[in-house]
Amino acid sequence: QTKVGAKIKSKSDPAKKMLAYEIAKLREGFYVYFEVSLAPANVLEVESKIKLMDNVVRHLLCQANL
Repeated sequence: QTKVGAKIKSKSDPAKKMLAYEIAKLREGFYVYFEVSLAPANVLEVESKIKLMDNVVRHLLCQANL
C-alpha cells in the first residue's frame, strides 16, 4: 500500500518503445502499466505527484469499469 492509500494490483515490466511522436526531444521511452485500487478522493493527489516526477514525460490515469 502506498502513502496515499493506493493498492497496486499489477504492474507490467518496463518496455522500451518508440514514441508515436517526439516529446521533449525524446524519440523513445519506457512504457509501464500499473493497475491500482485507489479511493476517488486521492486521485488528484496521485495526479499531482506524477506531474512532479522529472522522469515521467507522459501519463494517463483512467477508471476501469470492472
